[in-house]
Amino acid sequence: MFRLKLVMVFLGGIVAFLGFQERTLSEGATQEPLAVTLEDLESGQVPTNPHLEVGEHWRTNAEIVFRYEQPAGEPEGQPSPKAKVDYAYYPIFSDSLPGVNNLANLTKLYGGADKIPESQLPEVGDFAVIVKTKRFKTVAQIPTPGWERLPPVRGLVINRIESLRSDEAALVQQGFPAVDLTKVLILEEGREPASATRAMSMMGGGAGLSLLGVGSLFVRRRS
Repeated sequence: MFRLKLVMVFLGGIVAFLGFQERTLSEGATQEPLAVTLEDLESGQVPTNPHLEVGEHWRTNAEIVFRYEQPAGEPEGQPSPKAKVDYAYYPIFSDSLPGVNNLANLTKLYGGADKIPESQLPEVGDFAVIVKTKRFKTVAQIPTPGWERLPPVRGLVINRIESLRSDEAALVQQGFPAVDLTKVLILEEGREPASATRAMSMMGGGAGLSLLGVGSLFVRRRS
């Protein structure tokens, strides 16, 4: 019984904290995402609305950073193709960035971005937006190195509550040593703003559950 009461306190605290995060993230967000161009974000025009749809862009698959869970029995080190991917990050680039602006012509010239000779692939030193995605379920689904032209992506800017972990940031900096990650927007793909009612319900319900657990810890049976 004592353990059950502690679980109530713990779970209530988690629910209340998640509700607070949802409220923080959704502040100023509209139900429909605001359509923006990546060029505007790269120029420093960051809207107050965190719910965005960023227009067409490029991704270099060689710079995808992901966190995975190695299957039991598999040796440590190189991730198994069957390893479950928790989430992945990848930077995105507009046509206007130096080096990237010629990718469209090269893609047409060689019949696909994956067919461009490595010697002609662009070197990009900076970016403004990094996408967090749960689209890839296993390591086998991570795309092979190369550039891809991608359709618009929508989601929530989550910088208010989240940043890259130190090891993730270090991997990103290896490919882009000049980028200032404190100024980069983290856009979580597919995440939508929570309603005020939902956020407050989570906070109130979680707090209530915790208080109930705490109170029950001090209740003594009458003899």
